[in-house]
Amino acid sequence: GILGVHYVRSLPPEAERSAVSTTIDIAAMFRSEVRPTLWRTWLGLALERPLIGLGFGQEIPRHYHRPRNPDDPVLADRYTGHHGHNLFLNTMLQTGLLGVGVLLWLIAGLVHQFLRRRQHAAPAAWAGLALVAAMLLKNATDDFMRDAVAMYFWSLAGWLLAHAERADGATVRA
Repeated sequence: GILGVHYVRSLPPEAERSAVSTTIDIAAMFRSEVRPTLWRTWLGLALERPLIGLGFGQEIPRHYHRPRNPDDPVLADRYTGHHGHNLFLNTMLQTGLLGVGVLLWLIAGLVHQFLRRRQHAAPAAWAGLALVAAMLLKNATDDFMRDAVAMYFWSLAGWLLAHAERADGATVRA
C-alpha cells in the first residue's frame, strides 16, 4: 500500500496516469463469458420436462440429453456439458419446478428463522444470513450444493440456527 503510493508518486506525470488507470472492457468480458450461452441451452432442455425434471442426480441430465443432442456444442464440451452451472437451473433439470419450489421454500424458511432471531441472537443470526447469501452467490454461477459441500452448508446452517435459538430462548418452527 504505502510503498505502491510512494512508487506511483515518484513517476513522471504521464507514467503515473498509465500506472494507476487501467481500462476494463466490461462488454468484451461479458461477450467472452460462456455461462449465458450454456444457461440458455440448459434452460431450454429443462423446459422439456418442466414439472418434475429428469430425476435426482447431477449427472442424469447429461446422460439423458447428450445422446439426444450430439451436435450441441454446450453438451459436447467437457466443461459445460455436465450441468447448468447454476443451483436453481440444475435443480430444475433434475427435479423440475416442483423441486425448485421445495428448494426455495427451504431457503426461505431458513432465512426467515435467522431474521426472527437477529434481535436477540445477532451474531449467530447474521452469520446464518451471511452463510445463505454466500451460498446463493457462489451457486449463481456453478452448482456446488452437492456431496460434502451440501452437507457442510446444511450442518453449519443447523448449528447456527440452534445456537441462535438457544441465545434467543425460542423454539425453531418451520
